[in-house]
Amino acid sequence: MKNPFIAGNWVRGERFFGREPLLHDILDGKYNYVWIAGTRRLGKTSFLKQIEYLCEQPEYGGPYIALFWNMQGAENLDGMAESLLESVEDAEERFAEIGISVDELEGKSLFEMLRGLKRAAKQANRILLLLCDECEELLNVEKHNPNALP
Repeated sequence: MKNPFIAGNWVRGERFFGREPLLHDILDGKYNYVWIAGTRRLGKTSFLKQIEYLCEQPEYGGPYIALFWNMQGAENLDGMAESLLESVEDAEERFAEIGISVDELEGKSLFEMLRGLKRAAKQANRILLLLCDECEELLNVEKHNPNALP
């Protein structure tokens, strides 16, 4: 039998398979937050990208507006803000639908951007679903600014 797993880049849509019960538990609202941990190359990023993909489909697109946020390389609050802005830019069309533009987020702090995204989602009767990848960067942020994250 051919190995169905693809090494290298993340996959989603038709190329993603498995983990359906967990996907549905998350998207059906059983959990308010989930921390996915594992060693390299287990499909964590693909799992997050599949959630993002499913949120673009009619079944889940109504309640959620998903944002895949890659935190890799963000060592401090400024880096976190920059990575969040890049993530919104990558999903610019989706966020334009709820009245968010990248231009209006530029120059705002990380927490101002997050509040604005959450507020816009709520006003559009949607739920902001943050899909954070490479979260170990939060340890660096905490190291550089211990008062920022509590």
